Amino acid sequence: MKRRSASKASRTPPEPLTYFTDRDLAKKFPAILREAGLSVVPYRQVFPDDPTIPDREWIRTACQRGWVSLTHDSATRKEEDTLDEVFRDWDPSGALFILKGGIPTQQLAEMFLEGQGKVERMVRKHRRRQDPFIGRIRRMSRKGGRQAVEVLRWADREAWRTQKRKRRRQR
Repeated sequence: MKRRSASKASRTPPEPLTYFTDRDLAKKFPAILREAGLSVVPYRQVFPDDPTIPDREWIRTACQRGWVSLTHDSATRKEEDTLDEVFRDWDPSGALFILKGGIPTQQLAEMFLEGQGKVERMVRKHRRRQDPFIGRIRRMSRKGGRQAVEVLRWADREAWRTQKRKRRRQR
């Protein structure tokens, strides 16, 4: 029987992540995540009097506080000015995930919870590298009709710059 090394046995578990949900995820989504035991800060808790804070502002606020941002607004990734500012101003621990799919809130939350382990591993890996990024979470069909949750890194600073240069050349 193998013995665990002292260094592995003495490791403390990583701090739990805190998730910030934007206004598109309303009240039900963060409530479901809280019921599952996650630490969640909904948009209305941080910005109770203003439902129209620009994306770059709430993303910056969440990033500065070390929270992982979650949105269901796919348009966020297409807003060049917003993402330029986000990547320029982001804290090295920044992470934004876009939940994809036109499904009810309950199913959206279930999809996130199913992929939560992948999300946490990705966030921790990129924080160690001090590499902020944008990811996406979506349900994918697999062989045999099985459904699986896919968690992908969509862009980091360098990928975003490269993509932006390509778009400029195409104009």
